Formats: sequence, C-alpha cells, structure tokens
Amino acid sequence: ETAAAAAGVIAISGGVAEDLAAFRLGARLRVEHDALDPGRFVDLPTRDEARRRLGLEGSEPLVVYTGGLMEWKGVGVLVDAARSLPRVRFAIAGGHAGDVERLRPRAAGLANVRIDGFRPPAEVPLYLAAGDVAVVPNRSTPAIAARYTSPLKVFEAMAAGIPLLVSDLPALREILSEGQAVFVAPDDPAALAAGLARLVADGELCARMSERLRAGASGISWDARAKRILDWMGGLV
Repeated sequence: ETAAAAAGVIAISGGVAEDLAAFRLGARLRVEHDALDPGRFVDLPTRDEARRRLGLEGSEPLVVYTGGLMEWKGVGVLVDAARSLPRVRFAIAGGHAGDVERLRPRAAGLANVRIDGFRPPAEVPLYLAAGDVAVVPNRSTPAIAARYTSPLKVFEAMAAGIPLLVSDLPALREILSEGQAVFVAPDDPAALAAGLARLVADGELCARMSERLRAGASGISWDARAKRILDWMGGLV
C-alpha cells in the first residue's frame, strides 16, 4: 500500500529496483547509487607522503581496503589471499571493534597484513593515496553483498583514481565497466590473489584504469545526485 501511494521511489541499486518492480511502479521507480563529496579528494598527497603519514613507508606494492568488516564484505577472503602474496603489503582500515577482533586471528603470522581498525572517515583518502590497488572483495551471499549494495568505497576509489579489483557480482558490474576494474570470482582467495598479482605487476594496465576511473567520477557527487533526483521528481508532478 505504501509503495502504491508513493509519488516515486528511489532504489540505491539495480538489485533493489528489481525487487521493487513487483509493485509495478513503472516510471515512479528510479535507481540512484551512492555518491560522495569530491572535495575530500582534492590535492591528495603523493604516494610516498601518504605512506609516511600512515606509517606505511616502503616501496613494496600496497593493497588497501577501507570499510566495514562484516563477513559479507569478504575481508577474510582478502586475508587468505594475502598468504600467497608475501611480497605485497595489505592495509585494512575500518570495522567495529568486534569485527576487528574476529578478523585478527585469521591474519595471525602474516607480516604483510596490517589491520588498523576503525579510522576517521577523513583518513580514507589518505589510505587510497598511499595504495597501489584498492579492493572490494564482496562475498556472493547474502543478497546485500551481491545485489543490493552500492559501495561508497567504489566511488571513493574512482575519485582517488586508484586501480580497483572487485568481486564479479551484479551490484559491482552495474557501477563499473570492464576497463575500470579487474573482476574476479567471489569467495575465492586464489582468484583474488591472481587478480592482485596481475595488477601490481602491470603498470600500464593500472595507469589506464586510473584514467578511466577518474573520467567516470564526474557525476558521482552528492550535488549531482541531488540534481538528478530533483529533475526526475519534477517530471512526476
């Protein structure tokens, strides 16, 4: 009844919209993904300066993950992948205390994995500036991981222009094109490790990807999103 009475409904992903289609909303249903404040990514420090400020000095390739540590986020799969990449460093920032403590035993003995726990959102651009690759290793289940999510970390990586490796899932395919990320099978540490090894070894691929990500970042601000929504709402009247 609520959906039928609504003048319009905004879905945050295509997966959510597919489920809402059962209410026959037609033109009253619109998909608008998450967005960001691009001002947070202006005048980023150099990679070396960002690493110095985070205590991550060194020339080894650095993979960064920023965000929550719930099981469906797939960070445990990322830690398992790190075991086969001892010459690549991993910095994991984010998560509530309980999730951090659940993850730490999984990384026991891995000198190349640093788990920083929750960090202020203002530091996210610093981690991305410090890294060589950002990763979004979502699991294939539950549905929020595969179909419903609209990950802020993807848009932040676009704004920072850092090469992306992501799980091959509908929610990520609808945001990113083939040239903007390397897609790998979800739930598979070996596939994740192979994708990361490919990226850190191919500077030309990373440069092309960075350029394409930055080019796609022009319409992902909150202001641009709000304007699209307002224009759409005006057409519903």
